Amino acid sequence: MYSQLTVGERLRIARKDKGLTQEELGEVISVGKSQISNIEKGTSELTRANAIVLSGKLGITLDWLLHGEGKGPDEKAGTTFTDNKIKGNSNVQGYGNTTAPVRDEECRQELAKAREDVELWRNKYIALLEEMRKP
Repeated sequence: MYSQLTVGERLRIARKDKGLTQEELGEVISVGKSQISNIEKGTSELTRANAIVLSGKLGITLDWLLHGEGKGPDEKAGTTFTDNKIKGNSNVQGYGNTTAPVRDEECRQELAKAREDVELWRNKYIALLEEMRKP
């Protein structure tokens, strides 16, 4: 059902389930209300790094936010990270405040891509600062 929705539509569902405004959600990732609105409408993309942060804040899995699979906002009860570790299920990974099961490899790839994005922008920022310091 949720897999046919866009990332923005799933973000809106999760935000409303938590009773947050677009402005309040934007504060979590340091963007304005209009940026959250654009993401929800599909006119702006949600970065991987922000998706990870928001999934933790909203109590959903990264899989649900990005693909519509896993623990969403309407699934109040779920298997926790600790429960799965005790049962020997190593196929779980906790993110932020959420402890619902997710696919390890896919999340590692998403996190690696987010780190690459951060490093790219960091290098661009440093180059820009160095350029500005030139006489």
